[in-house]
Amino acid sequence: MGQSAKSVTYDLFWRYPGSLKYNKKENWNHLFEYQAYEVAWQKILEITTKESIIICLKQKQIRCQGEDFIRKVLQNILGITAKSEKFQKFQHLALEVKVETCLSIRLQKDFKISLAKAQTFMANILIQFILAFKELI
Repeated sequence: MGQSAKSVTYDLFWRYPGSLKYNKKENWNHLFEYQAYEVAWQKILEITTKESIIICLKQKQIRCQGEDFIRKVLQNILGITAKSEKFQKFQHLALEVKVETCLSIRLQKDFKISLAKAQTFMANILIQFILAFKELI
């Protein structure tokens, strides 16, 4: 985690064939704009959603609301596709290990849980995103 965006991007250029054709200035935006990552970003969204649902189903207070409801709440936060505005906003902040406070408040209201539990759950969503990112990109 101690690498700079420039060194991570440099490493990525060498790991993936054809990536040297990308001539834009190296920064975090390369990870969002480079077409070779489109499938990976969608997979990251799917994994993050799936693993977050599993975490929810372990919480008695949330589980009783049903898997479909949980998925809907998560889609409301993360978006449905990797190209959605919600997911792109989430991924930009998540790569800096940040989340918007309003997302925790939304979880609190939707799941009818305490703010502390909502913040913990939001942290778990962030962790799932980071693990998927680390695995796929």
